[in-house]
Amino acid sequence: MDEDYRDAELNREEQEELNKSRASKKVSRKGSQRYERPDEEDDNQQSQDMKRNGSKVLSQKSGRRDDEDEGSKRRSSRRNLERDDQELSPEEDALEGKGSKSRRSNRRDDDELEESKGRNEEMGKSKYSQKSDRYKPISQDRIENMQRQDEGPNEEPTSKGKTFLTQTKVPQPVMPWHLYDMLFPGGKPAKLCKFLDPDAKNLNLTEVMTRFKLDESLPVIVLSGARNSNRGKFLAGIARAAFRTDAVIIDSGLFTGIEMFTMRKQVKLIGVAPEGEIQYPKINPTVREPNELSNGHTHLFLLCNTDKRKYQWGDEAFLKYTIANAIATGKQSKRGTKPKCKIVYVILGDHAACDYDIYYAAKNQLPIIIVNGSSYSEKLISFMSKETEDINLEIDKEYLENSHSYILDNNNSEEIASYLHFFLTYTPYDIPRKA
Repeated sequence: MDEDYRDAELNREEQEELNKSRASKKVSRKGSQRYERPDEEDDNQQSQDMKRNGSKVLSQKSGRRDDEDEGSKRRSSRRNLERDDQELSPEEDALEGKGSKSRRSNRRDDDELEESKGRNEEMGKSKYSQKSDRYKPISQDRIENMQRQDEGPNEEPTSKGKTFLTQTKVPQPVMPWHLYDMLFPGGKPAKLCKFLDPDAKNLNLTEVMTRFKLDESLPVIVLSGARNSNRGKFLAGIARAAFRTDAVIIDSGLFTGIEMFTMRKQVKLIGVAPEGEIQYPKINPTVREPNELSNGHTHLFLLCNTDKRKYQWGDEAFLKYTIANAIATGKQSKRGTKPKCKIVYVILGDHAACDYDIYYAAKNQLPIIIVNGSSYSEKLISFMSKETEDINLEIDKEYLENSHSYILDNNNSEEIASYLHFFLTYTPYDIPRKA
């Protein structure tokens, strides 16, 4: 009996020491979950409760948030169990009676991990083998067959061949003119066209008219020899006639006094001149130069000097008529079946370079209004009335004799407006048709 009692005391002391050692080896980490292994009595009680109630008993939880999901709790508890099993001694593991179960679970997890690694390696090898099969080197026979297919039959190339990006582009033709936007100092902007080579075959004036929005069929009034003069009211009559007939006015581009009336009526005023004979406007000028381009022109066309030719006043007459004819004709798509608009020449004679304007007007059967008030106009009127036959012209006198010329003896604005309105709407003579 004494020996049995002594053995029981020893077992009790060993059990107490074991509990103390286990308590000292409990793991606690800052900010993490603390896990405590339940005693045998608690385990027995839990097993009895599970058998009695048939429900699942949850392990102890401490230091975790209430909103943590069940999966993360299960993983953390498994890590804590594995850590505790590694730290327990063999004797403690034997007394606990659960070491074999935890090691079996660990071995099972290790086996599953190795199996998953093995499957991944096999899948990777299979993918690599498939990719390597795709990029196997091409045999020499296959290369020769491909070359024979590319060569094809010996036939002439057709127009349906492929066009590659490296193919040389066809060079675009260089136009003999440049277009600009010109701003008069303290005035309004204007469209400027410089003809670098007016004698070029690819002048393509229609393209210029389209870009300047002058491709509609409109009547045209051409002022010849107009310079700065005291004809304010008379020029107002010309602007008024252009406004009523939707006509365009063409002059030399220099100041004549009609600019203020065209700006008031919003009539298009086009200036045509040799570039070597004019000056561009300056900023804050003290004196206006006599050959300076004037504000109020909506469009300007200039003839630039070339190595072969220097253009002077009078050489622009051909360009004047060409522009007037292009505006009167208009674009066919916009004009439709309407007839061509009319062109009227007004000879003021303030500048003597009017001979070639008369030449192109007479040659094309256009009406000419000769206005008295200048020395040049007086010579023309005396020759037309046959008071004298001695007149110096750079053109043949027959053109002046056969022209449709009309004389205006005074500078009345109402009369010039009536003349222009009549000739822009009606032709009082028959024009012979070209064969």
